[in-house]
Amino acid sequence: MGSLSNSQFNFVLCKEGDKLITNEPARVDLNNAKFHLDRVDSRLKLSAAPVVIDYRAESMFRAMAEQTLASQFFSGFASKRLTIQTGDWSLDYAENCVRQLQLSGGTQVTIELFPVFHLQKLFDKKTIWSSYLSYEEKAPAKPAISMNRAINRMRVEIMRHILGSGLEQQFFLSWLNRYGSDSQGIKTRTLDSEDADSTQHSFPDEYTRAVLDVFAESNDLEKDLCPPFLTEKTWRPLLTGKPFWGYLGPNCYNYLKQLGFELYEELIDYSYDADPNPETRFEKYLSELDRLIEVLSPERWPDRRHIIASKIEHNRSLAKRLAQTPQAPTASRVVTI
Repeated sequence: MGSLSNSQFNFVLCKEGDKLITNEPARVDLNNAKFHLDRVDSRLKLSAAPVVIDYRAESMFRAMAEQTLASQFFSGFASKRLTIQTGDWSLDYAENCVRQLQLSGGTQVTIELFPVFHLQKLFDKKTIWSSYLSYEEKAPAKPAISMNRAINRMRVEIMRHILGSGLEQQFFLSWLNRYGSDSQGIKTRTLDSEDADSTQHSFPDEYTRAVLDVFAESNDLEKDLCPPFLTEKTWRPLLTGKPFWGYLGPNCYNYLKQLGFELYEELIDYSYDADPNPETRFEKYLSELDRLIEVLSPERWPDRRHIIASKIEHNRSLAKRLAQTPQAPTASRVVTI
């Protein structure tokens, strides 16, 4: 494949009447594997054309049920050539996932890593992308916002901390739990301007009036089994110019610096990022969250923003440029089953 260009985001799900051209690679979006696998036309499996699979390894193999579905899906392919393009950052992890699949002997799998995978997917969705381009901040009313559409363990822990430490009134809070995960008794809540169809790409009025975007990324962060990756949760504040305090995988903030982004170190202590111990790093994250809620009050924000204004604009411009520029994989590996 060689590069991840915007035109390659026309994912193929092979609907009724589609015709496969044998010398063209077919594309399948498996980012939501359990929702897509049963929709793929059987003619795709029977084609000898190379097949390009877009997926996030950690998502597909988090649960045995998803792994079983993926194995059933792959087992019927006639093609002996697969290319897997993923937002994960670890070739070893992605290869381990591939080897868990029930691929026929002799299948050649090319694994390509694209850390900006999810950022470029935003650009491909034109309606969503236009909302990022037109985004404008308003005068802040609260120090922070935390929007939680899907639930994972770390989001539960962050919400429990907010509710249990008297910070609730300092936040705009949304807790939708769209997929019925165990929320440990935390009740569903929506923002005043949020409707039932709100997505992770929505910009409710409250988002424009909060200083800080607080979130936990999508990977299973309490475990050391999966590599870090960045989704729209991290790219959203970079594209909109909003300071953010995300609970990311180890060294993710350092990796953002390697990509050219500038951290807001004048205001935020990122030292938890280098701590490999899940328990102590989360304690550091929560401690810094408490401090940020105090120092980034709406009253203080205009002066604070002036300090990092040039970095905000730099990060916003860089995120837009990365989203629109075809990227070569940062690493690749060919695996023969």
